[in-house]
Amino acid sequence: MLHISPPRYGHGLGNFIFSGNFLRKNENINIQWSGNLPHWNQDNVIQYVTFRLSDSLPQSKLKDFILLKNEWLKNHQKPWSEDECEEYEELFDSVDQWLDQGYGECHLKYKEAIDIVEMSLRKYDGKRYDLYDYIIMPNHVHMLILPRIGYELKEILKSIKGYSGNAINKLLGRHGKFWMKESFDRLIRSISDYENKVEYIKHNGDYIKIK
Repeated sequence: MLHISPPRYGHGLGNFIFSGNFLRKNENINIQWSGNLPHWNQDNVIQYVTFRLSDSLPQSKLKDFILLKNEWLKNHQKPWSEDECEEYEELFDSVDQWLDQGYGECHLKYKEAIDIVEMSLRKYDGKRYDLYDYIIMPNHVHMLILPRIGYELKEILKSIKGYSGNAINKLLGRHGKFWMKESFDRLIRSISDYENKVEYIKHNGDYIKIK
């Protein structure tokens, strides 16, 4: 028998934060496009990451988001200014609000599934990355993470999602895609930006709506 459990907030092994762990405006940022989203990387910078279940957003919302994104891109030619970069990332704030509506099967409402995700988050904490605050919601996960030199965020997420997705599918007796392939990630710009994300993560569970 599976047990229903509330969202789980936690903190990894990440304890120290230095000024160099925030976005350095005058240094190169590696931008990679994957599917519909840009993924920005800069060595030794903390990232705010959201990854979600494959059924966590209705198709109508995804279409709305893609239309909004394409309209913005049409009106903003690269290279972008710093303000334009921030404005573009703000487009994704609405996605968090949609996720909090509890759409989909919400497989992460089960304690046993939460345990698997938490174990996968902590497996290489302190080795391949430093994990700071995180919360496991019924249909998505938020976390603050600092990839260590030599490890890319996309590979870290591939490992976390691959292991946990397979294990939870086995737990639930289901097959097929568990996690959405793409994740939302954002470079943390300052200590105030970091603190805002910590507060959002910490209180995210207060607003979840499970159907």
